Amino acid sequence: MKHTASLTPMQAPVVRTTMGELEDFLRTSVAGLEEEVDAGPRPVGRPLELSSCCLWSAVLVCLLRGLRSQKAVWRLLSLGPLWSFAHVQLTASAIYKRLDEAGSEPMERFFAQISAVLMGLVSSLVEQGEREGAFRRLAPFAPDILALDETVLDQVARRLPMLRGAAKGAAVLLPGKLVSLFSVRFQQWRRIHFEPDAVQNEKVSARLMLTGLARGTLLLFDLGYFCFKWFDDLSDLGFWYVSRLRQASVTRRIHCFYEQGETFDGIVRLGTKKGARPKHDVRLIQFRFRGVLHIYITNVRDPHLLSLHDVVQLYARRWDIECAFLTLKSHLGLALFWSAKPHVLLQQVWGTLIIAQLLQALRLQIAVQAHEDPFDVSLALLLEYLPTLSDYHADALRVLVTRGKDLGFIRPSSRLRIQTPDLRGVLIVPIPEGLLLEQVPNFPPDPGLDRKRSPKKRKKKQASGHQKRSKKRAA
Repeated sequence: MKHTASLTPMQAPVVRTTMGELEDFLRTSVAGLEEEVDAGPRPVGRPLELSSCCLWSAVLVCLLRGLRSQKAVWRLLSLGPLWSFAHVQLTASAIYKRLDEAGSEPMERFFAQISAVLMGLVSSLVEQGEREGAFRRLAPFAPDILALDETVLDQVARRLPMLRGAAKGAAVLLPGKLVSLFSVRFQQWRRIHFEPDAVQNEKVSARLMLTGLARGTLLLFDLGYFCFKWFDDLSDLGFWYVSRLRQASVTRRIHCFYEQGETFDGIVRLGTKKGARPKHDVRLIQFRFRGVLHIYITNVRDPHLLSLHDVVQLYARRWDIECAFLTLKSHLGLALFWSAKPHVLLQQVWGTLIIAQLLQALRLQIAVQAHEDPFDVSLALLLEYLPTLSDYHADALRVLVTRGKDLGFIRPSSRLRIQTPDLRGVLIVPIPEGLLLEQVPNFPPDPGLDRKRSPKKRKKKQASGHQKRSKKRAA
């Protein structure tokens, strides 16, 4: 989206833009965490010289400054006092031990706290952008639009004794994966679940991510979540979704809203009469762009509530979560882990997510002030030049807004924009009254649910396997 509106008067920044101000924001936020961490009973033994608040602050500052090791945390604390904390002289081994014994729960709680604070600030930014015409709200009937996906964490180094014998590329070197919900509307991570099993099927953890979501939330997901039972569960729970149609899927047309050539918008019934099939009929949208046939399915069956163009634009925004994963791994260093120990690894993961939340909010602030699409603001350049801007300019936000295009911080995004057929003024054929949009379901085995096999089938399968082995020996 491109807008040529003049710049509005500068407002107080929601998220500070100089490196020092970002660290001040972190310091203020971490202060509330110290009360929870240090409120427990005093442990037996020598009192701790390094407070929990100072330790977690050092971890976050290292991540913000681009430092890439546990030893960097020790160096930061050894060079001098951090912020207003007392200067303590500890060995590197003492810092390693503290991080390993502390666990990841404090950082996980801090992620939830700072995400709640930022969500309130970001919501006001989005409302301002929509009010001024900088942003366009997609699917206004949905309280939020969430992209569901997961990313496998990169392999850890073979430094622990238990990992030294593992071959390069072995599955045991994969620490796990992050199952995530990313808000397309607010550009914030909404929910993160760490799954230790990196090769587990996507559908197993998908239902866990629905807990606590507002009814009417719209979900975007790729073909990895294509499952009839999953589609029906979302519809029964009151969630909307947009996905793609798997190749070679069987569909039967029930009603046609509009059709011309290869462009089609209507209600279809998935599956076959004798095979697997879902309960609820879905809406199918199909058109050709640049020689490629694009097919989408959704349970929003009213074309007046969600047009063909909006369905395509929504699914294109599913790529937001892929860009967010890229930011974590490439720009914030999550592809290189500080340690192979699970607790320390998760501390780095949650700390990186906290920094990502701050940077996403900062980019949204710049986009609102400059009346630009958030994706036209380069997050990679913002992260790279933030210390330099802080050195040369006290008000870095004003520089980024007024001179962002000249300096290349604001540039046209390279994301693909799919053009849809213009259906404005086209007659949409309504659904006839009394048309049944359900069928008797027949679900194939769902990887996301426990599969129970009857004892008779189990015995029959064992017997057939024994007969095959006997025939093989006889031959």
